[in-house]
Amino acid sequence: MSKEISFHEEVEVYSTGNCLTSSLAIVTKLLAPNYRFNSEAAIRAIPGTNDRELTNLLQLLTEEDLFPVKHEIIDIKNKVALYRALTAALQGGAVCELAVYGKLWLNKVLHENSSWVTKNELHSVVIYGYYQPDDDKNHGWFYIADSYSGDSVFVDWKTFFETIYRYPNGTVNVNIFDMSQDHANLIDKFDTKDDYLDESGKRKILNRLTGRTKREKLRKIVKIKKLASRRRN
Repeated sequence: MSKEISFHEEVEVYSTGNCLTSSLAIVTKLLAPNYRFNSEAAIRAIPGTNDRELTNLLQLLTEEDLFPVKHEIIDIKNKVALYRALTAALQGGAVCELAVYGKLWLNKVLHENSSWVTKNELHSVVIYGYYQPDDDKNHGWFYIADSYSGDSVFVDWKTFFETIYRYPNGTVNVNIFDMSQDHANLIDKFDTKDDYLDESGKRKILNRLTGRTKREKLRKIVKIKKLASRRRN
C-alpha cells in the first residue's frame, strides 16, 4: 500500500538571504505559526550557520521558553537507514532539515544554471512530506521547501541522495523538528545533540546579540504573533 504524508495547507517558502535561517523561518511557520522567526537576528547570532551553532541557538531559545518547537539532531551514514529515518521522522509528525551541495541541487533537482554557486557551497532545505509507492520500503519521493527557488519541489529519493552533503566520515546530519512520536527509536539510535551542546558556544551566540539579559537578547530572534491553529494529516 502506498503512503503519503504532507501538510494540507500550502507551504510558504522564504528566502532571507541565508539558506539556514530561511529554513528556520519555514519550519517556524509550519510548526509554530503564532511565532515569527527574525532572520536578521538569527544570522547575527549564528553567522557560521552550521549544525553545531544551530543546536546551541535552539537550546538557548528552549531554555527561555521562546521557541515551542522541539529540536533533535541525528547523524546517519547508511543510505537505506537515512531514507527510513527521514520517512519515520515524517510519520512521527516531524519536519526535517539537512544540507545539500548547492551546485548539485541546482543542476540535478532544479535544472538551473549553477555557475553563481561555488563548488563546495552548502544549501539548507526543509523536508515536510513524502510519497512512497506500493511495496517499496527503500524508495520514494520527498516534498521539499527550497529557498533557492522560493518554492516547493517534489524530488525522487535517488536524485535527492546524490545531492546530500556528507561529512568526511560519511555521516549526514538531520535536524528533526517537533517529532511527536518516535516509533523507530531514532533518537536512541542516532542522537548527536549532546555532542553538539557547548556552554562556550552558547556564550558566543549571546555575545553577538544586543540586550541586557539573556532573555532580552534571545527575544530579538523570535516574536509571538496572534495565535493560529495548526493542522496536519
